[in-house]
Amino acid sequence: MTFTTEQLTNIPNVLSQPRFATYLQHCNNNRDQALALYQWNLELSAAFIIPLHLLEITVRNAIVEGLTNIYTLNWPWDQNFILSLPSLWRLQTETKFTTCSKNA
Repeated sequence: MTFTTEQLTNIPNVLSQPRFATYLQHCNNNRDQALALYQWNLELSAAFIIPLHLLEITVRNAIVEGLTNIYTLNWPWDQNFILSLPSLWRLQTETKFTTCSKNA
């Protein structure tokens, strides 16, 4: 991603001062170097977004598959699944389902 001169000039205004100060400090208060470092950070972050997205989907699908194998497709509403949750989660879940049932 390449910035125009105007965009580069505005980056410190868009970021919070404390956030941009981190880059300035690392670059000995050299604004041009700090902007180049920020741009490099953006490019590095962009390189990770698709692999992280795919990892998140893979993990979520594996969890759902495991829960489905144990509790069937209706695992979110299965009482055995609900009872397997830690007590705080179980209390919150039971309260939500009771509220939904009363409103139905």
